[in-house]
Amino acid sequence: MPFEAGSGLLVPEADITLTVLDRSGNEVDSKPLSFYRGEFYHYANNFSLPESGTYALRAEIAPPTFLRHETEEAEGRVFTEPVVAEFENVQIDTEEG
Repeated sequence: MPFEAGSGLLVPEADITLTVLDRSGNEVDSKPLSFYRGEFYHYANNFSLPESGTYALRAEIAPPTFLRHETEEAEGRVFTEPVVAEFENVQIDTEEG
């Protein structure tokens, strides 16, 4: 979930693609995440994985397209470059329930 470090606010409408990789680094599934409002704002999608296990997740996040006000302190220049975040050794259980 992209948050602006200075304010702690959620960054809405970012273009995010999440890729799931197996232990060998092979792509298992990759999908864009959609921005949702439910009990809280979040990004999500459903993925199909062959089995429970340990995976790596790679999130590619492009800056949002909404307009920002710029100030002398550069407030409007928050999150203007693409970011890639990787999470290794993520245990995922594919069983329902």
